[in-house]
Amino acid sequence: LYEDEGLRLSDFSRLTDHDVTALSAFTPSQLDALLVHCREVNPRFFLVLGRVLAMGKLSLQHSGSTNLNVAARKSQNWFTRMFMPGPGAG
Repeated sequence: LYEDEGLRLSDFSRLTDHDVTALSAFTPSQLDALLVHCREVNPRFFLVLGRVLAMGKLSLQHSGSTNLNVAARKSQNWFTRMFMPGPGAG
């Protein structure tokens, strides 16, 4: 629902006294207002949530670039084995 904030509708039920059924009837503007109120009441939670999300994004970026580097090295090694003369070739 609020992917950028790392929140789902079920998370709003944990932050408030509303259950998921009641929250599903809220309009987007009502949920926006509720999010503002939740941030006011529990700023430390959102600070930690923001840090966790940032760390997760960095981890995904790092693992993605690492996998790309490994794949590039493997494909380069494959090319070298197939098309470059090896020791003793002449």
